[in-house]
Amino acid sequence: MRKILVETAVPGPRRDGVRRVVRVAFVAFVAFVASIVSGCSTSQVKSRSIEPRFSAVDGSGPYVWDADRGWLETDSGSWGDSEQLRVEARRAFDAGVWADALAGFLILEDRALLLTMKDLSFYIAECYYRLGHYEQALDYFRPVYRRDYPSPQLIDQARERVFDIGMAYLKGLKARSLLGFEYTSPEFGIEILADSAGGLITENPHLPFADDGLIAIADFYYDDGQYPEAVPLYDRVAGLEAEEWHDYAEYRAALAEHAQVRGVDYDQSKMRESQRRFRLYLLHHPRGDHWEDARAKVGEISEMESDKNLRIAKFYLRDSQPRACEISLREVLDRYPNSRAAREAREILRQLDESRGSW
Repeated sequence: MRKILVETAVPGPRRDGVRRVVRVAFVAFVAFVASIVSGCSTSQVKSRSIEPRFSAVDGSGPYVWDADRGWLETDSGSWGDSEQLRVEARRAFDAGVWADALAGFLILEDRALLLTMKDLSFYIAECYYRLGHYEQALDYFRPVYRRDYPSPQLIDQARERVFDIGMAYLKGLKARSLLGFEYTSPEFGIEILADSAGGLITENPHLPFADDGLIAIADFYYDDGQYPEAVPLYDRVAGLEAEEWHDYAEYRAALAEHAQVRGVDYDQSKMRESQRRFRLYLLHHPRGDHWEDARAKVGEISEMESDKNLRIAKFYLRDSQPRACEISLREVLDRYPNSRAAREAREILRQLDESRGSW
């Protein structure tokens, strides 16, 4: 916004300049809101209240948790010592009353016990996750595996949760909120999973579900028409040791290259690259799920290239350059002998041979 204001401010009377800046700022704001509204969505993963239950009771002593009434708040009581509070919060957690459990765990966090109670960050994160507050959950899940504690089981579970959160945003199952609008943000899911400066898969490339995440990101780019971004991700999955996605990834990489072909009259590098990739797929996956489609694409590209060479040959023929015409026709026959253009090229060559004496 600041950049827009600077670039559009022009010399002139101060009042006119202010009006122009305000007008441009308003237009920019409307455009920004429109971009949010265009991505508006009703989230399938709802955020639920994080407010805990409290019930006033007579007596004194520390608060305790009750399954029916929540935290029992005595007249002159307090949260009590940390160990007892942890026990009560875990009772709420084990009962699946996430907001009540979260309240107790956050009190422990306020007491700066994240380092001494090494699993505290995980329990806070899990409560936020279960309540649908995914962005807050991320802030607590990530330290669990980045600091490599408290236990392999919780570390693995924290990574799985972050993966699930990233996939939920990527697939539009979870929406973000801004200015009262809910909007889908697949890009945020990609950032969570594969950001170069801290994505889950970036930091943990050997996760057993890393290929699932990369495929999902590549498919998003492909479906969104961002083919150049999709190709290296498909290639990365095709090069992984696990073979589950090899067939699919190699075929989709070829499709993504082919989708960038603007036409036979433009730069042919993409056309030839996609054909090379389809041929490699046929070689690597002779019984692959997409073998017939890949073979058809190879034939389609060959037809396009042979048609172009035939048109070049006809141009030379019209321009009275029979030798150049013959060279182009021979190329059609040598490279694409089974194409439709090859049949016509043979007929033109026959006519040229008959009239060779007149060259």
